[in-house]
Amino acid sequence: MDALGSTPGAGPSNPTPPQVTAPPPVQTQPRAPRPPKRLRTRRACDYCREHRIRCEYTNGDERGSCAHCENFGIPCMKVAEAPADERPRTAKMQKGAGGSSTRDESRTLSESPMAMVPGALPDHLYLGPTSFSQQVHHHFSGTPFALDQLRTLEDKLDLSYDVFQWAKGTGFLVGSRGNIASSPLPVSPQVRRTNISSTPTFSRFNEKVVEEIGGITMWNKLLHQAQTRIIPVFPVVSVHESLGTEGPTEEFLQTFITHHPESAPTTPLARATKIALCTLAAMSRDVPSAIRDSLLTALNAAVEAHDFDTSSLSTVQLLLLLSVNDVLANEIGRPGRAVYNATRMATEIALHRNVSPTFSAVSHLHRRARVWGACIIADRWCSVRQGQMPSLDLSHADAPLPFSYPDHVVEPDLTLTPCFIFHLAMTRLAELLGRAYHLTGTPAGLARADDLKLLLWQRDFEAWVEGLPAHWPYSFRLETPEAGSILSLLAVSVLYTFVQPFFWPTAPIPPNLTYRPPAKMMEDLQTRSAAAITWVSGNGQYYLDIWSMLIHPFLSCLLVQAKGLRSGDPLAAVMLDTGINCIQSWAEAGRNWSLMHLPRDAISKTVEILKTEQALVFPWIPATISNWMTEMNL
Repeated sequence: MDALGSTPGAGPSNPTPPQVTAPPPVQTQPRAPRPPKRLRTRRACDYCREHRIRCEYTNGDERGSCAHCENFGIPCMKVAEAPADERPRTAKMQKGAGGSSTRDESRTLSESPMAMVPGALPDHLYLGPTSFSQQVHHHFSGTPFALDQLRTLEDKLDLSYDVFQWAKGTGFLVGSRGNIASSPLPVSPQVRRTNISSTPTFSRFNEKVVEEIGGITMWNKLLHQAQTRIIPVFPVVSVHESLGTEGPTEEFLQTFITHHPESAPTTPLARATKIALCTLAAMSRDVPSAIRDSLLTALNAAVEAHDFDTSSLSTVQLLLLLSVNDVLANEIGRPGRAVYNATRMATEIALHRNVSPTFSAVSHLHRRARVWGACIIADRWCSVRQGQMPSLDLSHADAPLPFSYPDHVVEPDLTLTPCFIFHLAMTRLAELLGRAYHLTGTPAGLARADDLKLLLWQRDFEAWVEGLPAHWPYSFRLETPEAGSILSLLAVSVLYTFVQPFFWPTAPIPPNLTYRPPAKMMEDLQTRSAAAITWVSGNGQYYLDIWSMLIHPFLSCLLVQAKGLRSGDPLAAVMLDTGINCIQSWAEAGRNWSLMHLPRDAISKTVEILKTEQALVFPWIPATISNWMTEMNL
């Protein structure tokens, strides 16, 4: 017990803790290095985004082509806009932060300032005295029963008449007076929403569009048709430029014999240019609607991806191509907007100035002159169609007229075909049209005119007619037999604009003017208009579908025949009936399309009113003479 007791005066005992031996250290195996984490692609290409494919780049740098496009040989492009992030969490965070969703923001930015003002009315479209609506109104000013029908149609189309204080009867205002919803004005492309992710981009053109239109054969057929029937009469883009980066095909060499690579531009044209050419060829009524719709969809995507903010010669060419047909021009707004943007951009890049050959190559200077001539043609005819002021003042321009020979030729060469001689004649005729419109197209212009200016115009027009060649070859193998008929049709509108205030005055002629057009000018007008109606009823239907600019001259032909009907000409009754049938078939082929501001069926109904006098003057003539002409194969 003593052994178990503690010694008095001693502290508590501290037992020795047991010795614990540590286990031997475990040797760990070295871990394998982790594979590098995939870098997230910040901007997927258009093809991968459209097909919901993971877009990866082999080198880790988002330059060049992605792995998928490189493996399958697909053009890798990033031109489409990023889709809006519509996930609920993202929308909730944006709403909580006091912002709006991406879709609402883009819609607000795209709307015009007038749309944000409550109760604001849109600006009305002005139609001047040379517009077809105004011409028909003048024609029936002395016929009450027809004028009542015409005014009823004008009310349905929201055409406001007699709205000007000092010059009544010299134009219309298009648009509803109070209700915006009833306004027939087309919606701006900035306001209408388009689902860009569902629209084929240019990078998928060879894969999707060619497949939809029936393969590469149909594509080459439309392109060749544009090269042989559209470019020779309006060469805003030459055949060498239409080839792009591709070389000439065997069909090209068979048609044009030679290929001049020095005439091609050093920089390629806009990507939408070739699509626009094929789409123009597809606007014919002979092309199936499915092919036309596919090309219009592809053109819309290419136009959306094009940079119109940067002024360039290729952009001017693209705008002028779009202005050829009103359906194509609707991709960027009103048809007249394409012409205006092209002419303003042309002056920005000094196409109206004569650049020295020491500053630029001869081929480039000739290309500039050719495009400048196309600007003059588009501006003058667009102005007369709408009865508006021209946007180009040629008194500020010193640029030369288009060169007749290929772009690379320095001086005229008799061994080559003057392929652009028709374009030169068209440019000179457009200048004459602008002068006639300035002199006699408006009452204010007629008041400022004098006898000398009118005589000089008559002399210049007669000189232009005498200088026209008998044939219009584009190459040694390619003739353009329709060129003469197109010029004759356009000359009708030019003459009609000049002589209208003298032969069919709507206001008193100023007393200071003693000039009167000669009688042979009226005879020439009747003959040309009858020949133009005969041509349009046959081979000219193609160009009536393609070239919207030709509609106004053709309607002028109908007005000339309607005025001849009043004088008792039985042939005018037959020509008028034939021309009205042409307009009706043209309107039926494009029932859902419009021309400038009016639907095609409205134009057809307006033209039908011209038959009212035909039934009164010659109720038996149209059927009898039409059968006679059919039997005689006329």
